[in-house]
Amino acid sequence: MTSEHFGETPVPLRDYFCLADGRTAALLTKRGECHFWCAPRFDSPLRLARILDARGGGSVGVTCTTGQRPQSGWVGDSSILSVEWGTVATVHCALLGDGEGGSALCWLVEGTPGLPVELELQAASAAGVGWEVISSGAVLPQPAFPDGPGGPLELIASEPLPAGQTALKLTLPAHGLVIWVRHGFASDPPSPLLRRMRLGGAAAVAESRESFERSAAESEHWVAGLLAGPSLEGPMDRAPRWARAALARSLLTIRGLQDWESGLVVASPLTSIPQWPRSERSWDYRYAWLRDCADAGLALCRAGAVEEAARLGEGVATLLDGEKAPPVSRLDGSALPVEHVLTHLEGYGGGMVRIGNGAAGQVQVDTLGEVIRFAEALDLVGGCPTSLLNRLPTLTDQAARRWMDPDHGIWEVRGVPRHYVHSKVLAWAALEGALRLAARGRIAAPAEQLWLRARDELAEAIRLRGTDPGGRLVMAFDDPSADASTLAAYMVGYLGPSAPATLDFVLQELGDQFLLARHRPERDQFDVPCAPFIFPALWAAVAEARLGRGEESVARLRSILGLAGGAGQLSEVAQPAEFAMLGNYPQIQSHAAVVEAILELFGNR
Repeated sequence: MTSEHFGETPVPLRDYFCLADGRTAALLTKRGECHFWCAPRFDSPLRLARILDARGGGSVGVTCTTGQRPQSGWVGDSSILSVEWGTVATVHCALLGDGEGGSALCWLVEGTPGLPVELELQAASAAGVGWEVISSGAVLPQPAFPDGPGGPLELIASEPLPAGQTALKLTLPAHGLVIWVRHGFASDPPSPLLRRMRLGGAAAVAESRESFERSAAESEHWVAGLLAGPSLEGPMDRAPRWARAALARSLLTIRGLQDWESGLVVASPLTSIPQWPRSERSWDYRYAWLRDCADAGLALCRAGAVEEAARLGEGVATLLDGEKAPPVSRLDGSALPVEHVLTHLEGYGGGMVRIGNGAAGQVQVDTLGEVIRFAEALDLVGGCPTSLLNRLPTLTDQAARRWMDPDHGIWEVRGVPRHYVHSKVLAWAALEGALRLAARGRIAAPAEQLWLRARDELAEAIRLRGTDPGGRLVMAFDDPSADASTLAAYMVGYLGPSAPATLDFVLQELGDQFLLARHRPERDQFDVPCAPFIFPALWAAVAEARLGRGEESVARLRSILGLAGGAGQLSEVAQPAEFAMLGNYPQIQSHAAVVEAILELFGNR
């Protein structure tokens, strides 16, 4: 294979399509090769991880030999990847139900009979395991390392394979070819569905095609219903085509990353794409952050996806048991694994590979405001579950007491807690939102006077210690630096359209073309910088729109969306000069902010 596929230079993030179905997610290249997959759940061990180790991460690819460059894209408003090899063959790739409540990767190849088809199985050699090919498919055994990469995986083919090889050349039958990859041992009986796929020939291809069509139709029906619904119909009538496409893809990405069992949303399905090239500044985001769940829920509410937002509200409520819920949990509500480094993997471009996340032990006061903002928005559209409403008085009491405490903030800085102004503003938003809910009779307010007093004292503290003489919000009490996260003050209503000073301060001090550094210098223990962030730059677009700077807002939004490749998906950070994305991909906060920015620009005219 060429260096594009097996060389040390990593595939650019913008060249990956993230397929997600509410159970798990897979990253596929424009050629239809799977370079990352955790199974059976988002936060399960790594199964295929060539994106994290070009030589030993493991992958599966189904390609055609045509002498032509493939054209790749989504099948309409779905999560199905289509790879067209000229006019002679098409490969469809998707995550489909495996017949047992789980997900399987599926490739459906159709085209000119007799066309050469290549099935490439890269061994997960770093973990000491490799694929074993048998006539009906292939198996990848349990890895030597508990976090993977490696099986148990079973590949099931609709046609016989040449046994004993891992670079397989087949001839496309007239009825097509289907390849399924499932999680499980080959000795475990597959579901009746997958048994029918094994050497099933034309019948297996026909049944798989029907599964693809049902999946595409369901996704497109969901998107069409939202776009024609009361929340989006007006804005989308005014929005240009590019904005409509970005909104649809962001909503599909959020929906795909919402765990169907818990209702929670993973911050990202990927781990360890560094925020700076070849650095240890890389993290595992395959878990449910209260902050990211709330941001995703707000986006779903604004788009009219009330059913999905309500399920997310139920999931968030389950995480709030106890006095101080951790800022991040596994999807089943349990604690994260202790953060550790996988030294047997080379890492994306030489970055460090981590499992688990030390942020689970941090104090992040801003999450109180995020959750209450989400609950209020959900309640206004009639979807807030009682379980979440019942927890809000306790959360508000915490905001009234804990706003005085230092924390680690939205950037999860590893070090001594500080009085971050963003956290104070979000605690203020928690109190404001709870007081509005209480005034409407939606929640009990046994400590309403305490809430009122705390809100006013907090606002005064921000004015005296979190605002500089020019009226600009700063990074932390007694730290006059700019912080991109203070732009959230415009989002929550702490700053209004007559207060441009904070936006101008952030843009002047932290602007990097159309993106924003989070702060300068970095406050943690790492010597390398962090690339500028995408989601606060989208917050800047919202603030610009609210301040009457419509042209600047649209230009910023279009430039940010230009980072995405054919998948239309965005990561966490990027290098704007090279239009190169970094950080885990796709990122929920980025896509939630896309929804907010588009609806701010085209929904309020």
